[in-house]
Amino acid sequence: MPLPELDDPGDTAERLFEEACRAITGEHHKRDRAKAETREWTQTVCYDVLRLMISHQHAQLLGDRIARLGRSKKGPAPVNPFQRGLLAIYAHEKGLMDERDRSYFGKRLWYAYRHYVPTCFLKGFLHQVWSDGAEQRADVGFIEPEFAEWVIFERCNDEHPELRGRYPKELETNIRGLRNLIEPTREIEQRRARRRAERAELLDDDFDN
Repeated sequence: MPLPELDDPGDTAERLFEEACRAITGEHHKRDRAKAETREWTQTVCYDVLRLMISHQHAQLLGDRIARLGRSKKGPAPVNPFQRGLLAIYAHEKGLMDERDRSYFGKRLWYAYRHYVPTCFLKGFLHQVWSDGAEQRADVGFIEPEFAEWVIFERCNDEHPELRGRYPKELETNIRGLRNLIEPTREIEQRRARRRAERAELLDDDFDN
């Protein structure tokens, strides 16, 4: 099922998210009627859409859609942005995903997001860790040891690390150490890139003259 490109700079994120929500629920209905597999498909496609929305700092649109369609509830919003995102996606189709499923999927997707899991590896990641007690570990901000190096590297290069919440103290210490090593090199490369651009501009001016 093709989905709108949520990072398309030529359109508004709000309209593209709305199209994605309608496309997801439409396909969900088709799969239900055909008695086709739905849960794994739902998990993957919703992760893909919500990962983009959150990472591109469009999370406010999730709350906007929930409120616009009258799905807001009294009390604080869920801390887990994926639970909130699932409520937003299915806000116009109340019967397709209940609170229990939102909690189940939301917790799994948030755990994957905190591990910087790309969509293409979501199924394998959850198959590997979830049946081994990850649900309980997720509640305390745990990071799987075998993914620690990957998380450190990805988090070190993350422009908005605050979107994924707090990480264990030891992990954050390692992230700061790696960032301190990388930043000087990154600054040197940026200066070199600026000089190359300036030289290229001067050559263009000489050629035009």
